[in-house]
Amino acid sequence: MAQWSDRSYKAGDVTLTACSPEGRPRTENFTLKLENVSIPFEPSCFQGNGSETRLTMCFSGVDEKLRQQLAAIEKDIGATTSCLKNEDMLRCKIQMDKVDCCDADCMRTELPKALRGCTVNAYLWLRGKWTTAQGSACGLSLEVTQLQILEAREHLRRY
Repeated sequence: MAQWSDRSYKAGDVTLTACSPEGRPRTENFTLKLENVSIPFEPSCFQGNGSETRLTMCFSGVDEKLRQQLAAIEKDIGATTSCLKNEDMLRCKIQMDKVDCCDADCMRTELPKALRGCTVNAYLWLRGKWTTAQGSACGLSLEVTQLQILEAREHLRRY
């Protein structure tokens, strides 16, 4: 089960508590791997203007065991907003300008311009739990750190 810091920090209208007993987020202990999942929608931002780099991303075909683990953590924190959607989907955040990307042969590549319909392996970081300023909503903060494009809708460019 996840361990939470005693300290929190405010980020806009939410407060984030790190998933670490030391108070510092550590990716090595809280990395989740999604294997052979698909991206059903383009990453997007609610009421965005198109210039945002931190977007919401969904994956479908998420392993049931991982879904159960996340559901248990959400139950433990009393989450009112779930990262688990529908029967097999998971919602998280992605920093489009910072995510590492590689192709099926593990060669570094740029992110495809269109992610919808791609089949990928993805590494997610359980950053922590968030709570709104009013305390009316809370949930898990998951962020994509790496994408391995297994099958893309367009040709990948290696660098």
